[in-house]
Amino acid sequence: MILLIVGILAIALIFMVVLILRKNKQTKPTESIEALTDLRVTDAQVGDSISISGAGDDYEDLNFDVDRKHRYDSGGDESFELSGLYRGRRGFLEVSQDDQISVVLYAGNVKPELHDLGLSEEDLTRMDENQDRAEVCEYDGRRWNFQESGEVHFFREAGSTGEGFYSWEFREESGARVLSVQKWEGEPFEVSLGRVVNADDVHVFRQ
Repeated sequence: MILLIVGILAIALIFMVVLILRKNKQTKPTESIEALTDLRVTDAQVGDSISISGAGDDYEDLNFDVDRKHRYDSGGDESFELSGLYRGRRGFLEVSQDDQISVVLYAGNVKPELHDLGLSEEDLTRMDENQDRAEVCEYDGRRWNFQESGEVHFFREAGSTGEGFYSWEFREESGARVLSVQKWEGEPFEVSLGRVVNADDVHVFRQ
């Protein structure tokens, strides 16, 4: 009789263990799926897909697969860049986070030159020395306010030695667009036109 009871208890224990293991196998994928549907732009990695609501050429969603992720350091302030191809051209998302997430999208066809901004190398040198936000330039019929400038270190891969360049940033007065001027050693000034996008409009999908 005792052996029978022990046998029944052993079978019951094995049955409970099987049920627990089966439940764990069923819940783990569900938890993983839930986590992957709640990704933010700050979670994005190479291989993820990015979709930005209404940011395309014709105000459709702008979509690209992330094939590059680089890091920047400017005076201890770190940011990163996500990059991929959109309509055959390379798009960039610059992402930084302080009190809130800041995202700037560079994916347009327009590529201004420094003279289009009415600026010279001497003007940029003065702005860098003074750091005066009262400084402005004019482009596309609008005024653009100087924000900041300084040396930035670019890290192509984790653990790699950073490459330095100089950067100036201007924000459109009463607008969401950004002008970024960069100067790499031995290279001409490069101007990029971007615009600020809401971090909540950037959706990240992972396979």
